[in-house]
Amino acid sequence: LDFSKIEAGKLNIKNDEFEFNEMITDVLSVMSFKSEEKKLELLAYYDSDIPSFIISDRLRIEQILNNLISNAIKFTNKGEIVLSTKLIKENKNSLKIMFSIKDSGIGISKSSQKKLFQEFSQVDNSATRNFQRTKVPPAPSNKLSILLGGEIWIEDSKEGYGSTFCFTIKCKKSNTIQKKQYDELP
Repeated sequence: LDFSKIEAGKLNIKNDEFEFNEMITDVLSVMSFKSEEKKLELLAYYDSDIPSFIISDRLRIEQILNNLISNAIKFTNKGEIVLSTKLIKENKNSLKIMFSIKDSGIGISKSSQKKLFQEFSQVDNSATRNFQRTKVPPAPSNKLSILLGGEIWIEDSKEGYGSTFCFTIKCKKSNTIQKKQYDELP
């Protein structure tokens, strides 16, 4: 993530049309290398109500997903990480989509959850020491989700039992209809 631009409020959102499920597949493809190294299962559940094409800032959505999934992988020793999508609201021209990333990792204490989205905070030193890694703070993801018309939060987390992070975005509907492939008849 480009921390300096985010912090300075100089990050521009570029709305373009893209294929939603292709974006999810691309993110999972990149993250699968990290999850395979730790022998973790990386799964996705797609909401079929989300249109094939949407208009938003694909790069910024990918940055949030990469940040949250990467952190889930870092703090999960065994089990799985599940990315789910859900259409929350739809009207004539726009959509509200929710993403959730659930892991079976170490979880986050209630006291640490309160500080999690503050600038450059870290969950706690013992957790990162145990994993010998530095956690990328979710604060930039928080700002990105706000720039995309949404919000970010911890849905559920319990020490030793994993975490579920969620975020929403607002986007525009596209007029592009998914092209269906038909077998040619003899």
